[in-house]
Amino acid sequence: MSSHSIGAAVRRVVVCAGERHVRVGLRRALAHSGLDVYACGASRIEYARALGSAGSAVVVLAPGSVTEALSSAPLLHQGRAAPVVLVLPGQSRIDAAEAARAGIYGVLTEPAPAEALVASIHIAFGVWRRSSDLAARAVNLNSEWRTLKTVGRAVGVLMDSYGLAYADALARLEHLSARQNTTLYRVAEAVILAHGVTALAA
Repeated sequence: MSSHSIGAAVRRVVVCAGERHVRVGLRRALAHSGLDVYACGASRIEYARALGSAGSAVVVLAPGSVTEALSSAPLLHQGRAAPVVLVLPGQSRIDAAEAARAGIYGVLTEPAPAEALVASIHIAFGVWRRSSDLAARAVNLNSEWRTLKTVGRAVGVLMDSYGLAYADALARLEHLSARQNTTLYRVAEAVILAHGVTALAA
């Protein structure tokens, strides 16, 4: 799979660098990339303005040092709206785990050849998109697991309280959910809460 197919959805690149000559150099390197390139200073306000309402973007951050990169990237990338590709000076090195925590998905050192920069942008966007999808799936799985546990517990309460079979207890919860136009999870929570209050009063 080519780097371009991995990150085919990239449309905008925001180049953030404190020094004008660095911004100009990076813009020049991306001139024939087919990407919409916007350059700005390395401040959170300028970045937010540059990112705007673009459907997709990668931030190319060119800080003066690794320390500056690790403090700037999370600010520029707040909410994980777009991945960051870092272009570091000279022989700089950065810890991969620290970079990932800061939202940095690609690291290059200057001078960064145009081909390597474009490839890094596409790959970073693809990896970021996949990791975002996995994070969303993990949240959904946690929510589904919580619902299953709560519904299972409520079914158990109804079985114990009314001598119902499993299928009948579940059907009663589903009927209540439909009648009250609320989620099965909310109905199950209410049943468990009501059972707890009844048990305490007994």
